[in-house]
Amino acid sequence: MNVGISDRERHARYWSSIAAGALMLFGCAGAQKQDAVATAELVAELSAQAGRWDKAIMRKDRAAIEANMAEDLRQIDRAGNVETKSSCVGRVVSSDLRIDPVRRAANGRSSAFRSRQFPASRRSGDEP
Repeated sequence: MNVGISDRERHARYWSSIAAGALMLFGCAGAQKQDAVATAELVAELSAQAGRWDKAIMRKDRAAIEANMAEDLRQIDRAGNVETKSSCVGRVVSSDLRIDPVRRAANGRSSAFRSRQFPASRRSGDEP
């Protein structure tokens, strides 16, 4: 017990602490709700961008593909070959590349590709 503090002051401190705790809890709950909304909006935006990306690749739309890539893009394949934005776009829009669309991916969502990186694609002359 604090010596020299009146009951009135002790009660005021007690209720001030309760009020501060409640405000912190409600503030955290509000922040979590805002985070959930922001996350949902981000997921929706990225999903829409991925859909546009898939469609641009299927159409071989060079401008749309280039607009979705960073200027300093570097892609390194398993053999260690490095592609730049220009060479990557050139390969994607090449008439030698055929992409087979798939209606549903394993997770049930629409997908333009069967799995990781263009496994459903073939160069002319490849077996189907």
